[in-house]
Amino acid sequence: MKKNHNKFLEVLSVLENSGFSGTVFFIAYKIKLFFLASWLIRRSNSTVSIDLIGCGNYALSRHIPIFITQKLKIGSIDTKSGLAAKKLNLPRSLTRNKHSNYLLICSPHNMHPEHLIENVNKYQKVYCEKPVCIDRKGLNILKQFLDNFPTADSKVTVGFNRRNAPAVLQIMKSIPRGNSKIELTYRVNFGTRVSNDMSDIKIGGGRLIGACCHYVDLIEYIIGSKILNIYARPLQQDDHDTFSAIFGFKDGSLATLIFSSEGIRPKVGKEQISITTKDLSVDLLDFRRLNINGKIYNYRGGLDGSRITWKKFISNSEFDSQISLSEGMHATEVTLAIRESLNNNEKVSLL
Repeated sequence: MKKNHNKFLEVLSVLENSGFSGTVFFIAYKIKLFFLASWLIRRSNSTVSIDLIGCGNYALSRHIPIFITQKLKIGSIDTKSGLAAKKLNLPRSLTRNKHSNYLLICSPHNMHPEHLIENVNKYQKVYCEKPVCIDRKGLNILKQFLDNFPTADSKVTVGFNRRNAPAVLQIMKSIPRGNSKIELTYRVNFGTRVSNDMSDIKIGGGRLIGACCHYVDLIEYIIGSKILNIYARPLQQDDHDTFSAIFGFKDGSLATLIFSSEGIRPKVGKEQISITTKDLSVDLLDFRRLNINGKIYNYRGGLDGSRITWKKFISNSEFDSQISLSEGMHATEVTLAIRESLNNNEKVSLL
C-alpha cells in the first residue's frame, strides 16, 4: 500500500513539474475525486494566498488550475451555496481568512460592482473577471466609487487576458507605431446559444455585454487608440447575439467586429483577427497560428494569456495594474453603445 502511495506521489510530482497539475485538478473535480482535488490545492506552501468570491465552472476550469500550476495558495471560497468550498475542504467565508493578499472576483456578472466596492480596500490587489458591470447603473456606481477612492483604479486588474496571449504580444511588437492607421477585422464564432448565467440579461448581461467586452478591449489595445464612434447592425431584428459593428477611432483607424452565434465552431475555429497597416499584414487564428507578412508562428499552451496575466498580477506592485478598473468600465461603455446602435439603427458617438 505504501509502495503504491509513493508511486502515486511520484506520478503527481512529474505532472506538477510538467505543468499539468492544474489539469489533473480539474479532471479530479469533474469526476468527483474531491479528496485528490483538495489535496492538490493544499500542497502549496506559497506565501501568496488568494481568496475567491464565486467558484463556478469558469473559476474551476480556468483560474484554480492556474493557481495550482503556479503553486499559489487558495485561502477561502465565498459562494452562494458553499458547495465548492465544502467539496475542496476550504473555509467558506472571506472573514475567516485573515492571511490572503489577493482576491479573485468570479461571481455572477451583475454582482461584480457590489463585490468590488466591498473588497477592493481590504486586499492588496483584486482580480475581477470581466465584465466589471453589465448596465448603466453599475457603471454609475463604479464611477462614484472611483471618484471617492481613486487609488482603487490601479489596485484592480480586469480579466482581459487576451492582451497577454503570446500571439498578441508578438503582434504588438510587430505593429509600427506613429502616424500609421490600422484596419482590423475580428471575427468571433461564439457558438450556438446555450442557457446559462451569461445568457440571462439580468444576471450576465447576455453575450453582447458579458462576452464582447473581451473583444472590444483587445481591438482597442492592438490599435492603440480610443473608439470614437460605433455603428452596429444585427443579422436578424432584435437579435443581439449575431451582429456586425464598425468602430471609428480617434487616430483614424477602423475596425470591424463580426460576432456570430450561428456558426459551427470546430469547423473554422472560434476567433480570427486580420490586421493591415503600412508594410504589415497579419492574420491570427484562435491564438494558435499567427501569420505576419508570410512568417508563420505556431503556439501551444497558454494560448489565451491567462497564465501570463496571473503571473504579472502576482509579481507587479500593489498600484501597478495591468488592466485597470476604469479600462474595464470603458469596455462596458463600448458594449452598451453597440447595443444602443443595434436598437436604434444609428451611429453612436463615445468621445
